[in-house]
Amino acid sequence: MSAMPDASIQRVHEGGNDAHATGTVNAVDPAAHKINLSHQPIPALGWPAMTMDFPVAPSVDLSRIKPGSRVDFSLGKDKGGMYEVQSVQPANGGR
Repeated sequence: MSAMPDASIQRVHEGGNDAHATGTVNAVDPAAHKINLSHQPIPALGWPAMTMDFPVAPSVDLSRIKPGSRVDFSLGKDKGGMYEVQSVQPANGGR
């Protein structure tokens, strides 16, 4: 096996701008500052629809986020280069 990176993998969203998406909250873990979301495809990142845990930026207040809520959120890279939720609000203005 080669240690060389796969040339067929294309890096996306290498700018520093955030990516926006809509999803449904499955779980919130305020102690670990994480959220589990089922989201629609995120074309800016080349991601298909999926369910995953996301770290959440320290500035985001998770106390008002409830499982079952439909939300609009933005993702950006943290200082370590990993994606994290940088903002979250109710989708479509609240319902």
